[in-house]
Amino acid sequence: VPFRELKNASPAALAKCVLAEVPKQVVEYYSHRGLPPRGLGTPAPEASPGCTP
Repeated sequence: VPFRELKNASPAALAKCVLAEVPKQVVEYYSHRGLPPRGLGTPAPEASPGCTP
């Protein structure tokens, strides 16, 4: 999340946007290393509303 886009937003909004990216980054990390998932839960949304550049 580019900080400059959220520098005037509340800390909670910044945290929400940053944390919305974590599931995708975890999937990319394991996919890049060729490691399969151990179990599937409920898929996370792509991004929270208001968090797209």
